[in-house]
Amino acid sequence: MTAPALPAWRRTPARRSAFLLAAALPALAWQTARLDPALAARAGLLGLAALAADTAIRHSARNAVGVEPLHLLLHALLLAALWPPGAPPWIPAACLVLALACARLLGGAANNPFAPAALALALAAGLAPMLGHELAPGRLLLPSAMQVAGLWLAGALALGALGLLRLAPALAFALPLAFAWFIVGELPAAALVAAAVATFLLADPRHLPATPSGRIALAALAGAGCAIVWLRGAPPATIGAVLVLGGALTPWIEDLTLPARAARKAAT
Repeated sequence: MTAPALPAWRRTPARRSAFLLAAALPALAWQTARLDPALAARAGLLGLAALAADTAIRHSARNAVGVEPLHLLLHALLLAALWPPGAPPWIPAACLVLALACARLLGGAANNPFAPAALALALAAGLAPMLGHELAPGRLLLPSAMQVAGLWLAGALALGALGLLRLAPALAFALPLAFAWFIVGELPAAALVAAAVATFLLADPRHLPATPSGRIALAALAGAGCAIVWLRGAPPATIGAVLVLGGALTPWIEDLTLPARAARKAAT
């Protein structure tokens, strides 16, 4: 579908990112009020670090590829929501700068298979224990965690209804977690919030395989991976490593699911 034929809110990347931000803000506000009073300050720090890094990237070389600013801010907010409250915020801020530098080396948002928030979270989750910081989340009351997770999921559903997010990958991601919860009887309350925030990352087509079946396969693998690491006692922040691993599999998944490959396989 060409841009003029799209609804007004989908015609430009900036408009799409503005709607994504609008859908995330109620969940961010409720998460700040119910679970994490320092979230607003952390989000501000990460947003400033991301904008400064992107500005430096744009001016570092002629024709340098930057990231659309609203898309950049969204990933800074998602990273802030996923980072454990008790860990120092400068660690994800530094890792977000590194993630944006990696995106620059990989050709920008259009060619980068790793969502900046997921890559930064994976780097930060690995770096924090090396610096002596524990990432185990504080105790969260399940009702509060479910309220926050419900708002994140409601935002994703609203965006899906507008055609701005793809809900099939989010569902494929959620099903393995729901199955693990049913089998074992519980997951960490913080994992509910992390899984809900991750739907925004997994529903963004910029960092997913090109085909619908590829997107569903990637999300299903990521959901299964998150269920395994959480059930083994890993902190919810390890979701970043699982999502990055899924992104690394994107070329292979696309090779299996693209129509040309399927046609070649059927002909043999």
